[in-house]
Amino acid sequence: MELLNGSVAALVTPFLDDAKQSVNREKLAELVKWHADSKTAAIVPCGTTGESPTLFDEEWDEVVSTVIEASRNTNLKVIPGTGSNSTREALRLTERAAKLGADACLVVHRITIGQALKVYWRISRNWIKWVSRSSFTIYPAEPESILGSTSSWNSAKSVRQ
Repeated sequence: MELLNGSVAALVTPFLDDAKQSVNREKLAELVKWHADSKTAAIVPCGTTGESPTLFDEEWDEVVSTVIEASRNTNLKVIPGTGSNSTREALRLTERAAKLGADACLVVHRITIGQALKVYWRISRNWIKWVSRSSFTIYPAEPESILGSTSSWNSAKSVRQ
Protein backbone atom coordinates (compact mmCIF):
# COMPACT_ATOMS: atom_id res chain seq x y z
CA MET A 1 0.00 0.00 0.00
CA GLU A 2 1.36 3.42 -0.92
CA LEU A 3 1.60 6.09 1.76
CA LEU A 4 -1.71 7.80 2.39
CA ASN A 5 -2.55 11.36 1.48
CA GLY A 6 -5.55 12.80 3.29
CA SER A 7 -7.54 12.13 6.42
CA VAL A 8 -7.78 8.82 8.25
CA ALA A 9 -10.93 8.43 10.34
CA ALA A 10 -11.42 6.13 13.30
CA LEU A 11 -14.89 4.62 13.07
CA VAL A 12 -17.33 4.14 15.89
CA THR A 13 -19.13 0.80 15.95
CA PRO A 14 -22.92 1.20 15.76
CA PHE A 15 -25.00 -1.36 17.64
CA LEU A 16 -28.63 -2.41 17.43
CA ASP A 17 -30.91 -1.89 20.40
CA ASP A 18 -31.71 -5.59 20.66
CA ALA A 19 -31.19 -8.16 23.40
CA LYS A 20 -27.70 -9.06 22.11
CA GLN A 21 -26.71 -5.47 21.28
CA SER A 22 -25.64 -6.78 17.87
CA VAL A 23 -23.44 -4.84 15.46
CA ASN A 24 -25.63 -2.67 13.23
CA ARG A 25 -24.17 -3.68 9.86
CA GLU A 26 -26.54 -1.43 7.91
CA LYS A 27 -25.54 1.73 9.82
CA LEU A 28 -21.89 0.72 9.65
CA ALA A 29 -22.11 0.39 5.85
CA GLU A 30 -23.82 3.81 5.70
CA LEU A 31 -20.97 5.30 7.72
CA VAL A 32 -18.43 3.80 5.31
CA LYS A 33 -20.35 5.23 2.33
CA TRP A 34 -20.42 8.66 3.99
CA HIS A 35 -16.63 8.57 4.39
CA ALA A 36 -16.18 7.44 0.78
CA ASP A 37 -18.43 10.29 -0.42
CA SER A 38 -16.50 12.71 1.83
CA LYS A 39 -13.17 11.71 0.22
CA THR A 40 -11.70 10.29 3.43
CA ALA A 41 -8.43 8.53 2.55
CA ALA A 42 -8.74 5.64 4.99
CA ILE A 43 -10.95 4.36 7.78
CA VAL A 44 -10.05 2.46 10.94
CA PRO A 45 -12.63 -0.06 12.14
CA CYS A 46 -12.02 -1.67 15.53
CA GLY A 47 -9.63 0.98 16.73
CA THR A 48 -10.04 2.14 20.31
CA THR A 49 -12.87 4.46 19.20
CA GLY A 50 -14.61 1.41 17.76
CA GLU A 51 -14.95 -0.42 21.06
CA SER A 52 -12.42 -3.05 19.98
CA PRO A 53 -11.46 -4.11 23.51
CA THR A 54 -15.07 -5.10 24.19
CA LEU A 55 -15.84 -6.93 20.94
CA PHE A 56 -16.04 -10.71 20.78
CA ASP A 57 -14.01 -12.36 17.99
CA GLU A 58 -17.07 -12.90 15.79
CA GLU A 59 -18.09 -9.24 16.27
CA TRP A 60 -14.59 -8.06 15.34
CA ASP A 61 -14.77 -10.18 12.17
CA GLU A 62 -18.26 -8.87 11.45
CA VAL A 63 -17.21 -5.23 11.78
CA VAL A 64 -14.04 -5.59 9.70
CA SER A 65 -15.69 -7.67 6.96
CA THR A 66 -18.66 -5.26 6.79
CA VAL A 67 -16.33 -2.27 6.41
CA ILE A 68 -14.20 -4.02 3.78
CA GLU A 69 -17.28 -5.07 1.80
CA ALA A 70 -18.86 -1.60 2.04
CA SER A 71 -15.63 0.05 0.88
CA ARG A 72 -15.31 -2.01 -2.31
CA ASN A 73 -15.36 0.06 -5.48
CA THR A 74 -14.33 3.17 -3.52
CA ASN A 75 -10.96 4.81 -2.96
CA LEU A 76 -11.12 4.14 0.78
CA LYS A 77 -8.34 2.16 2.39
CA VAL A 78 -9.38 -0.03 5.32
CA ILE A 79 -6.95 -0.16 8.25
CA PRO A 80 -8.41 -2.23 11.10
CA GLY A 81 -7.06 -1.79 14.60
CA THR A 82 -5.21 -4.97 15.56
CA GLY A 83 -3.29 -3.85 18.63
CA SER A 84 -3.52 -5.74 21.88
CA ASN A 85 -1.87 -6.03 25.26
CA SER A 86 -0.85 -9.49 24.06
CA THR A 87 1.72 -9.76 21.27
CA ARG A 88 0.22 -13.08 20.16
CA GLU A 89 -3.28 -11.56 20.03
CA ALA A 90 -2.02 -8.59 18.00
CA LEU A 91 -0.36 -10.98 15.55
CA ARG A 92 -3.51 -13.14 15.34
CA LEU A 93 -5.73 -10.11 14.64
CA THR A 94 -3.26 -8.76 12.07
CA GLU A 95 -3.22 -12.08 10.23
CA ARG A 96 -7.04 -12.22 10.42
CA ALA A 97 -7.32 -8.71 8.97
CA ALA A 98 -5.03 -9.71 6.09
CA LYS A 99 -7.22 -12.74 5.32
CA LEU A 100 -10.35 -10.56 5.35
CA GLY A 101 -8.75 -8.22 2.79
CA ALA A 102 -7.61 -5.21 4.82
CA ASP A 103 -5.22 -2.77 3.16
CA ALA A 104 -3.06 -2.33 6.28
CA CYS A 105 -3.40 -2.53 10.06
CA LEU A 106 -3.10 -0.10 12.93
CA VAL A 107 -1.15 -1.91 15.63
CA VAL A 108 -0.96 0.19 18.77
CA HIS A 109 1.43 -0.92 21.44
CA ARG A 110 0.69 -1.26 25.11
CA ILE A 111 2.17 2.07 26.10
CA THR A 112 -0.63 2.81 28.57
CA ILE A 113 0.26 -0.16 30.74
CA GLY A 114 3.13 -0.35 33.20
CA GLN A 115 6.15 1.90 32.90
CA ALA A 116 5.11 3.25 29.53
CA LEU A 117 8.36 4.17 27.83
CA LYS A 118 10.49 1.35 29.21
CA VAL A 119 7.81 -1.23 28.45
CA TYR A 120 7.41 0.08 24.89
CA TRP A 121 11.12 -0.04 24.10
CA ARG A 122 11.47 -3.51 25.61
CA ILE A 123 8.62 -5.12 23.64
CA SER A 124 8.87 -3.15 20.41
CA ARG A 125 12.08 -4.83 19.30
CA ASN A 126 10.46 -8.29 19.24
CA TRP A 127 6.89 -7.23 18.55
CA ILE A 128 7.68 -5.43 15.32
CA LYS A 129 9.53 -8.53 14.10
CA TRP A 130 6.53 -10.74 14.91
CA VAL A 131 3.95 -8.49 13.30
CA SER A 132 6.13 -7.92 10.24
CA ARG A 133 5.84 -11.63 9.50
CA SER A 134 2.33 -10.89 8.24
CA SER A 135 1.78 -9.83 4.63
CA PHE A 136 1.71 -6.12 5.54
CA THR A 137 4.46 -3.58 5.11
CA ILE A 138 5.41 -2.02 8.44
CA TYR A 139 6.00 1.75 8.52
CA PRO A 140 7.45 2.39 11.99
CA ALA A 141 6.63 5.65 13.71
CA GLU A 142 9.49 7.17 15.62
CA PRO A 143 8.54 8.95 18.86
CA GLU A 144 10.04 12.19 17.54
CA SER A 145 7.68 12.20 14.56
CA ILE A 146 4.68 11.56 16.78
CA LEU A 147 5.61 14.26 19.30
CA GLY A 148 6.69 16.73 16.64
CA SER A 149 10.33 17.37 17.50
CA THR A 150 13.31 16.15 19.44
CA SER A 151 12.82 18.88 22.05
CA SER A 152 9.23 17.72 22.64
CA TRP A 153 10.50 14.16 22.89
CA ASN A 154 13.14 15.15 25.46
CA SER A 155 10.51 17.04 27.47
CA ALA A 156 8.12 14.08 27.39
CA LYS A 157 10.95 11.71 28.30
CA SER A 158 12.02 13.81 31.28
CA VAL A 159 8.43 14.13 32.51
CA ARG A 160 8.00 10.35 32.40
CA GLN A 161 11.27 9.76 34.27
